[in-house]
Amino acid sequence: MKSDLKILFGTPVWIFDLEKYDKQLNTMILMDGENFSSYVNEQKQVVDSKDFNVKNYDFLQFEGYGTEKLKNYITDAIQKIGQDMGWPKTTHILKTIQAYAKPLESDSPHHHPGSDLVGIYYVKTSENCGDLLLYETRGSVNYMWQDQNISADPQNRQGRISYRFKPSAGKLVMFPNYLFHSVETNLSNDVRISIVMDIRLSINSDSY
Repeated sequence: MKSDLKILFGTPVWIFDLEKYDKQLNTMILMDGENFSSYVNEQKQVVDSKDFNVKNYDFLQFEGYGTEKLKNYITDAIQKIGQDMGWPKTTHILKTIQAYAKPLESDSPHHHPGSDLVGIYYVKTSENCGDLLLYETRGSVNYMWQDQNISADPQNRQGRISYRFKPSAGKLVMFPNYLFHSVETNLSNDVRISIVMDIRLSINSDSY
């Protein structure tokens, strides 16, 4: 019997290894991050603390060699995603924060309703610093319909509904804003540092 099979509603996730392209990038980002933190702390001294919001300070708008290079790589990644998805050319607005996860900190399941695309660039990681979990958008499904990329949990139990990504310095992960995700507890003895980005896209008339 003839049929026309269409695979619908897949959720794409892109992983870029920037370490392969630029061995010095993370060192520069760490240096810029220290300067940025000092800058933010200075700003706290000149405003009323109750009105101060660190998230108002965009990390990639801070001047520095590392931030400029990372911004260029992110732009290249967005263009690659647009080509993969068959979008017309896009312009984007990028909002970033420098995220520190101390030992025993975690992040509960959430999504980013105010953006179109979400990115996480890992600057400093260590063993057991907290895996990123990306959740099956259909919710719980039985084994016959499970995505082969969905991974078992730490006890190696099957039938979980999340994809596990182990953070690694130099990796850039990007996915649609609707994808629910969480970060497991940082069980290392060191801080995990990442750059979290919300990206708004606007479609241009030209195509790739």
